[in-house]
Amino acid sequence: MAGKLQYLAADGTTWTNVTANQTFTKAQIDGGQLRFMPNANESGADGYGGTGIGNKQADYAQFKFQPTDGKDLGNSATVKVDITPVADAPTLNVADNNVASTGLIKQGWNSIAGLGTNGNGAAPDVLKKAIDNAGTPNNTSVVTNVESVDNVNAGSGSKISGLMYMEAGKSYTFSGVADDSVVVNVGGKDIASGVWATNSGKFSGSFTPTVSGYYSLEIYQANQAGPGSFDVNLSINGGAIQNLSTSTVPLYTGLTDLTNAGVTVSDLHGSNGDGYYVGYKLNEGQENGTVKLSKVTTALTDTDGSETLSVKISGVPAGSVLTDASGHTFTATKGVGEVNVTGWDLNTLTIKPPTYYSGQFNLTVTSTSTESIGGSASTTAQLPVTVYPATYSSVTGTSGSDNIVGTDGNDIVVADIGGLNVVQGKNYNIAFMVDSSGSMSTASINAAKASLTSVFNSLKDSLGANTSGTVNIFLADFDTQVNKSVAINLNDPNALTLLKTVLDSMTSGGGTNYEDVFKTTANFFQSGLATSNTGATNLTYFITDGQPTYYQSGEQTNPTLYGNVKFDNVVTTANYTPGTTFSTYIDNTHYLSIDNSGAAQLQIYNGWRWVVTDLGTVHAQGDGTFELSNLDGTGNSTNSATLSNAKSAFALLGGLSQVEAIGINGDVSLNDLKPYDTDGKPQSNIDPKDLANAILGHTEATLPGADTVSGGDGNDILFGDLVSFSGITGEGYNALQAFVAQKTGMAVSAVTTSNVHQYVTEHYADFDVSGAKDGNDTLLGGAGDDILFGQGGNDLLDGGKGNDILLGGTGNDTLIGGPGNDILIGGSGADTFVWKAGDFGNDVIKDFKASEGDRIDLKDLLKGETDSTIDNYLKITTVEGVSTLQISSEGKLNAAGGLANADVTIKLEGNDWSHTSINSLITGADPTIKIDHTA
Repeated sequence: MAGKLQYLAADGTTWTNVTANQTFTKAQIDGGQLRFMPNANESGADGYGGTGIGNKQADYAQFKFQPTDGKDLGNSATVKVDITPVADAPTLNVADNNVASTGLIKQGWNSIAGLGTNGNGAAPDVLKKAIDNAGTPNNTSVVTNVESVDNVNAGSGSKISGLMYMEAGKSYTFSGVADDSVVVNVGGKDIASGVWATNSGKFSGSFTPTVSGYYSLEIYQANQAGPGSFDVNLSINGGAIQNLSTSTVPLYTGLTDLTNAGVTVSDLHGSNGDGYYVGYKLNEGQENGTVKLSKVTTALTDTDGSETLSVKISGVPAGSVLTDASGHTFTATKGVGEVNVTGWDLNTLTIKPPTYYSGQFNLTVTSTSTESIGGSASTTAQLPVTVYPATYSSVTGTSGSDNIVGTDGNDIVVADIGGLNVVQGKNYNIAFMVDSSGSMSTASINAAKASLTSVFNSLKDSLGANTSGTVNIFLADFDTQVNKSVAINLNDPNALTLLKTVLDSMTSGGGTNYEDVFKTTANFFQSGLATSNTGATNLTYFITDGQPTYYQSGEQTNPTLYGNVKFDNVVTTANYTPGTTFSTYIDNTHYLSIDNSGAAQLQIYNGWRWVVTDLGTVHAQGDGTFELSNLDGTGNSTNSATLSNAKSAFALLGGLSQVEAIGINGDVSLNDLKPYDTDGKPQSNIDPKDLANAILGHTEATLPGADTVSGGDGNDILFGDLVSFSGITGEGYNALQAFVAQKTGMAVSAVTTSNVHQYVTEHYADFDVSGAKDGNDTLLGGAGDDILFGQGGNDLLDGGKGNDILLGGTGNDTLIGGPGNDILIGGSGADTFVWKAGDFGNDVIKDFKASEGDRIDLKDLLKGETDSTIDNYLKITTVEGVSTLQISSEGKLNAAGGLANADVTIKLEGNDWSHTSINSLITGADPTIKIDHTA
């Protein structure tokens, strides 16, 4: 019988098993002195079905009894015992994600050549070279504290190496004593060194990483003569000096220690083993990456077999993908964030959070035991997941042929720019000189005003919400002379209003005075507003529709007003601005006034009345001061004096600022404007309504260069040439930012680099634009999931490691996807798609057209192929009219496993090669698929 029938012994505490033929009184039974005890975790009840008796049967137990009155026995009866099952909560454990510090590798040599023997100590380069060339060490061990335990014999030494986790921005100071030589190298850089001859071997040096990660650490130590020793200590952020040991900082013998602990480790940022690795513990990862999760273990506590175990994970954010190593996968949606993972490999769970997500969320793991005839119990555990934000940056090249190297973060690089491009965080002084002479019609003036308003709005938007840069704007309206002008800081909340005031005042009329506006603008660049803008880039846009017809003559430089009082001292102190009215009492008897045309008068009080003296007209002198001069010239034609004065004034301006000349309409030629453009490349015949594009971009006055762009690590977006959009002012990253703002309804200033990166990634086809005169560029994606836009020209695109998207654009391009699952779009032209050795993955060519000259180059990928053996390397499969090239780089397609041995597949969208033989594709003078025809 399952279980035990028991009675309470006479002592009142001991329960004893009942034996056959024992007799119990009614009083004992009524008093609770007879009981039945089932075995632990066993049950039996009608729900199990059948007629059996025992665990998981219809009855758990039964026993017979007969009543007696002390003399006679009654009829025999049976007691059936049912035990209703109760589910027991299962055990559940989520492993922690601690990465235990393991120590460093110490290699020792008993005798090292090249150290020297004088006991003063070996110089760092000598010490490192001697140990690196010492050959196989005599002993190797793991140490947890960097110091000598025993005497270091003369001529011997050691190298202690491994990885040390360091946090960005913290200062790590290595110090100690060397007897007689020590070098500390972090990330490939010598940080500290000591020799006995200097300060008795005491040393100190600091290192501050800019990126958190696991840095290579190498400590070289040796002794030239006599007893030797060493001790290396560490202080963090100026704190207490402690041993350099596993109890102070995380130290590891190598990458294996990290990967064994579940750390996701990047490629080395460095070379030859020196540098650093970015790593993330279990349950942690970077934005747009995959996060490895801690192991989950769960088990039933009731082991009689009546219960089943199930596991669910809830709290999965919408857009996340949960997977395991066995091929199970679950994608959470807005309404469904829970998944039953019963039967999954709970030791290999990973989650890919939603794209561009950073922050923390908790996964809830629920393990439930359920009895077969009803009832359940659950245990829950939390699994916190942390996703760290990625770093985004933007880079815009120049109009020339640039060599641009990206960061380790997620870069957006536009290799070329043709117009004004304000980079957030940098300082600028930008001047606009606008001709409003009589040859400019009212319609042209109004169109120019609208264009300039667009320019100013674009510049204001390009500052961003949190820029640290300062952009000063100077606007001058000129014709016969300079009319109104304004100089403002674009961060001023009233900046656009002040600029609009000057624009609104512009009317058509008068002649054209280059000299006056050049000198006035030169004065701006020497003003306090401009000179206090530290490290600013000075830019000037000279906008005119004709050659000069006026100039200044009879200049009086800083004339004396009376006594020792100079004109400049008065107007400079009072911050006089040309084009405005001005007046000031110099003292009780002298009064200076200037009207908005610049006419100056000095009034002198002679004791009974004011005497007025006309001084002449005030104009800027171009050196930061003012002059009194007269208007000269015909007003309707250009002569040698007019040109001479204009060029002399331009020399003053050109020495202070880059000047871009823009000719409005068709009355001024490129040759007319070249003397007034610092790089000799003016624009001409510009319609006033297109003036914004002439300033901000969209012109081919400067052709894109042939650029080389290396994205480096990270998920980079690289543009080989100009980027501009119809209806969007500007070029380069600013144009991307404005385009994304327009598409998303955001304010331009609110669009972050991350927003731009996400939008381009999700809509990359919208950005595949080419120019007729784009350069021949080289774009190198590097590690990461990159998007490369070749645009126009004959470009080389190499995605590197990762799942990349390559768009060749127009031209005859070469596309190399690299290792990973890549999408390749050649665009128009005869494009070559190349696979190098080791470029394994499942790739797609979206637009392969052999008839247009497109080719596939597998020469470097395949090993030992010949015409006669090519069937071992290449096969064609076709599904629903779309062919895929199956490739085994080692020629194993006909071996056991067949197509499963393919290490590269190339899906050729739009191509049905079901009736095409491999041999026909590899033969001919210009075969569709290029291979090595001899082994």
